[in-house]
Amino acid sequence: MGAKILVNGIDVTGNTYVETKRIFLARYGDKNRIIQAHQNFLEGQRPVKSAPPDELNTTFIECHRRVQGFRAYGEDVNGYGRVLIPKILLAFPVEFCQRWIGHVKRQVLSDGDILKLMEFLGLEVDGAIATQKMCGETLDHPNYNPSAAALHVNPKQ
Repeated sequence: MGAKILVNGIDVTGNTYVETKRIFLARYGDKNRIIQAHQNFLEGQRPVKSAPPDELNTTFIECHRRVQGFRAYGEDVNGYGRVLIPKILLAFPVEFCQRWIGHVKRQVLSDGDILKLMEFLGLEVDGAIATQKMCGETLDHPNYNPSAAALHVNPKQ
């Protein structure tokens, strides 16, 4: 909302585009502050014992968005992996963490590979939602999009 207020009333045309861009960059363009905000969010995940699949999907999408925020600024997200992966996993049921550890060992992955973790969590969340549907339970959000679809991600890439 702050960004909208910042430029409210400015007609973004060819003449004002450069000035509008300068205003945004001055206010919101500090790369270090943005990266720190993403890191703070991921480090601040609260432990969860269980959650409905649609909440897990929302959590996954938000975590994925933050990880992509690192990448958008050219950061090597895996450089943060050993610190952030345990924090991210706290936001998901313990079974996800157990399966992640098994997956890392079976696939001989680095336990600090956040990108592989996000791929894994997307599949886990989609599996939880599919299981819920198979068991005949209804979703709280009828317009649910699988996490991969919501992010326009092909998990097989």
